[in-house]
Amino acid sequence: MPPAELSVARVLCVGDVLLDYTARGARLDGRGAEPVLVVESEARQVGGAAAVLRDLVALGVQTTFVSAVGNDNAGREIEQLMADATGADIHLLVQPGRATATRSRFIAGDRVLLRADHDNAAPLGPFVREDLLRLARELVTSHGAAIVSDHGKGVLTEGVALEIIRAAREAGAKVVVAAEGGDPIRYRGADLLTITRSE
Repeated sequence: MPPAELSVARVLCVGDVLLDYTARGARLDGRGAEPVLVVESEARQVGGAAAVLRDLVALGVQTTFVSAVGNDNAGREIEQLMADATGADIHLLVQPGRATATRSRFIAGDRVLLRADHDNAAPLGPFVREDLLRLARELVTSHGAAIVSDHGKGVLTEGVALEIIRAAREAGAKVVVAAEGGDPIRYRGADLLTITRSE
């Protein structure tokens, strides 16, 4: 059971969100010219910063989530998946013409055969960028901590991460940055930076 303190904590999480697709099969059919995965199950879930959100909700933390998607099929699926989730206040901005990042894995047994990514590292458009920053500035004033979850998909580039960190510090909130790539200078002022061994 999570510590009682976590149930009264309020955390703002801002970052990149992407659609994770997984196809699983028990075997490969190699009778043809190329190997064929015989798919037995498929799963879709929201990844990136949304994985941080899932962990926080599981711990009983009151969490507010802010991100942006495109108005494509992947973006609409993310909206639906997050609307079905409970226990968090979700703010998903939609940018027309933006390609939503996706990640697909094809697995036979316990072996990952292939991962296919559709990435988009382009920064947000000016209007969505300003809307996201306005939301973050308003919301962080009622949260004790902010998590900036950067997966290199464009939501936190062009000074967005730095602006969120600055707003959180001004509001007296602690800032944790979960970084997967990017120039560390854009996280200046954060209280804690988590990175992988290679980074």
